[in-house]
Amino acid sequence: MVEKIGRYLEPSERLSEIIFGLIMAMTVASSTKLASGEGMLSARIIIFAVLGCNIAWGVVDGIMYIFSNLLERGRLSEFISYAKSHNSEKVITMVENEIDNTIFKSLNSEEKKKISDEFLRSVAKIQSEKAHITRDDMLGACASFLLVFASGFIIVVPFFFLPNNVYLALKLSSVVAIIGLFSVGYQWARFTDRNKIRTGAGMVLIGFLIAAITTVLGG
Repeated sequence: MVEKIGRYLEPSERLSEIIFGLIMAMTVASSTKLASGEGMLSARIIIFAVLGCNIAWGVVDGIMYIFSNLLERGRLSEFISYAKSHNSEKVITMVENEIDNTIFKSLNSEEKKKISDEFLRSVAKIQSEKAHITRDDMLGACASFLLVFASGFIIVVPFFFLPNNVYLALKLSSVVAIIGLFSVGYQWARFTDRNKIRTGAGMVLIGFLIAAITTVLGG
């Protein structure tokens, strides 16, 4: 399952979806607790509120994933058409500007020009086509949805086992959130060559801070 999701989502996308899902679930659980009157709070209410919100958020994220892919492919198609019909020097300048936004920005001008020339030779062989939704787009959208939903689901697991002790379940769900956010930060550090413990702890702090601010502002 992890390998299949990794096929459609970049590491930053996967980790971001998990963060969104965890923070959303924490916020909804806290807001539901504050909004419910004394004796009105129940495990059932929190479970439905959290999962309902994360399902909706997962659907939105999935749709935005499809739109983003369409936009990028449409942009590439437009660029290919432009490159074939305009002065090569102008197109090379555009390619070099794009390179400046990547890890290759440290290359010197001559090296950038070589990459641009090779790119233009390859573009000449490509037929531009109108962007359309593909099977991979749909599967990527499903992957986004699953990550957001799963992140919210683990937060409400304690409520399934402690339906009659909601306040203890809330505390345990906070522990689950801490573990989840720390794990995300730890993985993030692996990709960014940072201190794993500090990054994990920082992610916990940021996650709870965002959830607290969102809850205070009305959830």
